[in-house]
Amino acid sequence: AERERAAAEAREAEVEVRAAETRDEMAETEARATENGDKVVMQTVETVERERQNARAEIKAAKATERARKNALREERFAEERLEAAAARNREAAALRETERMAAAERAARS
Repeated sequence: AERERAAAEAREAEVEVRAAETRDEMAETEARATENGDKVVMQTVETVERERQNARAEIKAAKATERARKNALREERFAEERLEAAAARNREAAALRETERMAAAERAARS
């Protein structure tokens, strides 16, 4: 009976040691999972931050492109206005030359 009790106590002690080892392994696994989870969260945060910065850069580039397009349109409009003004001056000059030519022809006809 004494041997059986000692054997049962030894088995109980062995079970307790295995239970403690299992608890330790579970704690280590949980710590690793937390650490890995933290890494995943940090990688996700970094990825999101990179994506946000890329989006900002794209927005800036789009705004710059839009500004350049508007400036080009404005310059084109100014060039058209200058061209129209030059054409109007040319027409006025031609009309003046025609008037002067007719006046000269009239004077020549009178004399």
